[in-house]
Amino acid sequence: MSALVSSGMVLLIMLSILLWMVGTMSEVSTVRCSDCDPTPPTYMYLVDDFCVCMFTLEYLVRLIAVVPSRVELLQLSFVEALLVSDAGDASSTHRARGARKLFEFVRSPSNVCDLLTVLPHWAERLFQVSQLSV
Repeated sequence: MSALVSSGMVLLIMLSILLWMVGTMSEVSTVRCSDCDPTPPTYMYLVDDFCVCMFTLEYLVRLIAVVPSRVELLQLSFVEALLVSDAGDASSTHRARGARKLFEFVRSPSNVCDLLTVLPHWAERLFQVSQLSV
C-alpha cells in the first residue's frame, strides 16, 4: 500500500510540474486584455488545486501518524516500562517521546521542503478570501 501511495504522489508531482511548465507557454494561455498578463486555462488551476490538496493531505497524515507509531512497541524497554512502572510515569514518558518525534519530523529537511511547497498556495487562498470579504 505504501508503494502505491508513493507512486501516486510521484505522479501528482510530475503532473503539477508539467502543468506549471505548460501554463507558461503562450500557445496555451489566454490574454483577456492588452494590458493583462496571460492566464492559463481554468482546468489547469483546478488540477493544480487538486494536486496541492493531495500534497497537503499526505503531509498532514504523516504529521498525525508520526507520534503514535508502533515502533516503540517493538522496543522491550518501552514495553517493560509500560507494564511495570506507574501509569502516570509511562504516559508522561510516552508523551515526551511523542513530542520529540514530532519535533524531529517537523524540522527534518524533506518535511520542511514539503511544508514550504504547500504554504504559498494556502496563503494565496487565504488572502483571496480576505480580499473578497473586504
